[in-house]
Amino acid sequence: MAFTPIQFNRFKDHPNLEWLRQHAASSRAIHQNTIRAKIEEAIRSAYPDRATEDNIRWVAQKTDTPWGSPYRPAEQSLGLVHQQAAAEIEGSDAQMAQAVRMVFNKTADGRSAPGTSGINHIHVGGNAQLNLLFDLASATILGVVNGHMDGQMKPAIRTESAKVASRKSGPTVQMKVSGNTVSRA
Repeated sequence: MAFTPIQFNRFKDHPNLEWLRQHAASSRAIHQNTIRAKIEEAIRSAYPDRATEDNIRWVAQKTDTPWGSPYRPAEQSLGLVHQQAAAEIEGSDAQMAQAVRMVFNKTADGRSAPGTSGINHIHVGGNAQLNLLFDLASATILGVVNGHMDGQMKPAIRTESAKVASRKSGPTVQMKVSGNTVSRA
């Protein structure tokens, strides 16, 4: 049974709840166990026997503090990569892992790769000199192009881009992103 407004008034100004409100207002992440402990202590200050799961959840809502299941890291992202591209993206580079995850999760639109049809590219880590090319329709990673890609790109970059784009219908392997690591599944 949740608290009535009058009951809640008895402990709503508890320092723990003020602390939670301030953190919630600043969008700072708070570990679930910390939220629980602070709310539980505030409830017990007024009602020693009412720190139930339902009441903790209710108070969390009143303080605009998300509370529920403990944080669990995202599951692995799985996707297809052209066989020749596997070695280009494999490793523990956080920026590459983020770009690969975006393609696998179909959240990367990117831009069309100059001189190609149906192939897009995204900048790895925001660096226009390192581009991840992928087939937008199938979310298959085709490879990496090292160099700025635009309409007036250097002939060597254009050749590298065409080589990577030609992988579109080639053999693929399944790969995964787990944390900051890209590896074969």
